[in-house]
Amino acid sequence: MVLLLGNGEGRESTEIYGILELKKKKHNTGDLFTVIASCELPKVDKRRGVVIITDNSISLKNRMIPSGFIGICEDTNEKAIKIFESSKIPVITCGMGNKNTVTATSISNGGMLVATQRAFSDIKGRIIEPFEYKMTGYEGCSPFSVMAAFCVFKIYGMI
Repeated sequence: MVLLLGNGEGRESTEIYGILELKKKKHNTGDLFTVIASCELPKVDKRRGVVIITDNSISLKNRMIPSGFIGICEDTNEKAIKIFESSKIPVITCGMGNKNTVTATSISNGGMLVATQRAFSDIKGRIIEPFEYKMTGYEGCSPFSVMAAFCVFKIYGMI
């Protein structure tokens, strides 16, 4: 399960949703995960999944993200980082700095070279060591959208 939490005003939720659905269709992995876009945390009955917070307006209204989920957000989204930390789930930050878990090392018309700068766990708890991967076909999408989708693909073993 992938939960996309955002107010719907930014383009990132739409872009990430589109990238994830396109990759699922292209690789015939439709049953691997479900993508749910919402402006608030829905009730979830899954034990594992990914939560991507795309903006600063999200409020969980004293609800917690279930343990077993992995949080993804931009490095500048301090509210999302606090939400993930208070829920005691791992956080993968995406951005252009050297302190981020995932960053873009090169952006060109041919795609984006995305790098993991430190290890993190996949959905089954296996360690993903730092590496680089070229994401192509997502021109026009924001760097965060591509990096967040990359994280989901790696977490679910699609790349």
